[in-house]
Amino acid sequence: MMPIETVCVRGREPNTPAITYLGRKWAGWRGSPLANQYRIGKDGTRNQVISKYKAWLWQIIQVKDSPAWDELERLVNTHEPLILGCWCRLDEACHRDVVKDAILYLRSLEDSDYNDEEASGNAWHDDPGLW
Repeated sequence: MMPIETVCVRGREPNTPAITYLGRKWAGWRGSPLANQYRIGKDGTRNQVISKYKAWLWQIIQVKDSPAWDELERLVNTHEPLILGCWCRLDEACHRDVVKDAILYLRSLEDSDYNDEEASGNAWHDDPGLW
């Protein structure tokens, strides 16, 4: 299994090819379909917006029909090491960690079609302590 690293993009050249940027369009970085649409403050605390993002991403995984799903599936099927980037500091909870966990979860499934029955009861979504 290919390793997945997470980074903070502050101070990095925008759109660095080695980094899969997961944030909103900002400071020269192109926005990602996997950006967290929930904002700290407006939509809740850091933990609340990450929780909302997890629920949103779980729906994306179940429906499998959106630009966000297409990007997630591309990352799941990448055969090179991944570097996932966002503006959050590495010592802060961040949606990029949720994306990393989702990639690892989907890679772990034996069914390459990401079977809904198998996915719906998986601990990745059901046990908040795992993601």
